[in-house]
Amino acid sequence: MTRPAWMALALLVMLQVGCATVGQNIDEAQTKAIEKNKTTKAQIEQWFGPPTQKSIPTDQSGMPAGLKLEQYTYVYSSSLAGLVNTVKTLVVIFDDKGAVYAHAYAEK
Repeated sequence: MTRPAWMALALLVMLQVGCATVGQNIDEAQTKAIEKNKTTKAQIEQWFGPPTQKSIPTDQSGMPAGLKLEQYTYVYSSSLAGLVNTVKTLVVIFDDKGAVYAHAYAEK
Protein backbone atom coordinates (compact mmCIF):
# COMPACT_ATOMS: atom_id res chain seq x y z
CA MET A 1 0.00 0.00 0.00
CA THR A 2 1.31 3.45 -0.87
CA ARG A 3 2.06 6.08 1.72
CA PRO A 4 -0.99 8.27 0.85
CA ALA A 5 -3.23 5.20 1.09
CA TRP A 6 -1.84 4.37 4.55
CA MET A 7 -2.36 7.95 5.68
CA ALA A 8 -5.95 7.92 4.43
CA LEU A 9 -6.60 4.62 6.19
CA ALA A 10 -5.09 5.91 9.44
CA LEU A 11 -7.20 9.08 9.25
CA LEU A 12 -10.33 7.01 8.65
CA VAL A 13 -9.59 4.80 11.67
CA MET A 14 -8.93 7.86 13.88
CA LEU A 15 -12.23 9.42 12.84
CA GLN A 16 -14.12 6.19 13.54
CA VAL A 17 -12.52 5.66 16.96
CA GLY A 18 -12.09 9.31 17.93
CA CYS A 19 -15.69 10.53 18.15
CA ALA A 20 -18.79 9.01 19.68
CA THR A 21 -22.24 10.29 20.56
CA VAL A 22 -24.93 8.38 22.44
CA GLY A 23 -28.51 9.56 22.71
CA GLN A 24 -30.22 12.71 21.50
CA ASN A 25 -28.86 16.04 22.70
CA ILE A 26 -30.89 17.50 25.59
CA ASP A 27 -31.69 21.22 25.24
CA GLU A 28 -31.09 22.75 28.68
CA ALA A 29 -33.31 25.74 27.87
CA GLN A 30 -36.19 23.37 27.11
CA THR A 31 -35.72 21.60 30.46
CA LYS A 32 -36.38 24.93 32.17
CA ALA A 33 -39.83 25.05 30.52
CA ILE A 34 -40.94 21.85 32.30
CA GLU A 35 -43.61 22.67 34.90
CA LYS A 36 -44.85 20.39 37.66
CA ASN A 37 -48.54 19.40 37.25
CA LYS A 38 -48.73 21.27 33.90
CA THR A 39 -46.31 19.75 31.40
CA THR A 40 -47.63 16.49 29.96
CA LYS A 41 -45.98 13.26 28.90
CA ALA A 42 -46.92 14.08 25.28
CA GLN A 43 -45.12 17.43 25.52
CA ILE A 44 -41.99 15.80 27.00
CA GLU A 45 -41.97 13.25 24.18
CA GLN A 46 -42.43 16.03 21.61
CA TRP A 47 -39.59 18.12 23.08
CA PHE A 48 -37.07 15.36 23.81
CA GLY A 49 -38.19 12.38 21.72
CA PRO A 50 -38.46 8.83 23.04
CA PRO A 51 -36.74 8.31 26.39
CA THR A 52 -33.56 6.30 26.78
CA GLN A 53 -35.37 4.31 29.47
CA LYS A 54 -38.90 4.00 30.88
CA SER A 55 -39.36 2.61 34.39
CA ILE A 56 -41.39 2.66 37.59
CA PRO A 57 -39.54 4.50 40.39
CA THR A 58 -38.53 2.00 43.06
CA ASP A 59 -38.14 4.55 45.84
CA GLN A 60 -41.48 6.24 46.35
CA SER A 61 -40.89 7.29 49.94
CA GLY A 62 -42.40 10.65 50.76
CA MET A 63 -44.92 10.35 47.95
CA PRO A 64 -48.68 10.09 48.43
CA ALA A 65 -49.94 6.55 48.99
CA GLY A 66 -51.57 4.98 45.96
CA LEU A 67 -49.95 7.35 43.46
CA LYS A 68 -48.81 5.40 40.39
CA LEU A 69 -45.69 6.95 38.91
CA GLU A 70 -43.76 6.41 35.69
CA GLN A 71 -40.20 7.60 35.10
CA TYR A 72 -38.58 8.65 31.83
CA THR A 73 -34.80 8.91 31.71
CA TYR A 74 -32.95 10.68 28.92
CA VAL A 75 -29.17 10.38 28.60
CA TYR A 76 -26.86 12.11 26.13
CA SER A 77 -23.12 11.54 26.03
CA SER A 78 -20.50 12.75 23.62
CA SER A 79 -16.80 12.04 23.54
CA LEU A 80 -13.77 12.92 21.49
CA ALA A 81 -10.64 10.79 21.30
CA GLY A 82 -11.98 8.40 23.92
CA LEU A 83 -12.47 11.12 26.55
CA VAL A 84 -16.01 11.84 27.70
CA ASN A 85 -16.61 15.54 27.13
CA THR A 86 -20.29 15.92 27.91
CA VAL A 87 -22.90 13.90 29.77
CA LYS A 88 -26.44 15.24 30.10
CA THR A 89 -29.18 13.49 32.05
CA LEU A 90 -32.86 14.36 32.34
CA VAL A 91 -35.16 12.39 34.62
CA VAL A 92 -38.90 13.09 34.47
CA ILE A 93 -41.45 11.45 36.76
CA PHE A 94 -45.09 11.46 35.69
CA ASP A 95 -48.18 10.97 37.83
CA ASP A 96 -50.97 8.59 36.88
CA LYS A 97 -52.66 11.35 34.84
CA GLY A 98 -49.58 11.79 32.62
CA ALA A 99 -48.51 15.15 34.07
CA VAL A 100 -45.02 15.91 35.35
CA TYR A 101 -44.76 15.13 39.05
CA ALA A 102 -41.03 15.95 39.35
CA HIS A 103 -37.96 16.32 37.14
CA ALA A 104 -34.21 16.84 37.39
CA TYR A 105 -31.56 17.82 34.86
CA ALA A 106 -27.79 17.50 35.26
CA GLU A 107 -24.84 18.16 32.98
CA LYS A 108 -21.17 17.44 33.49
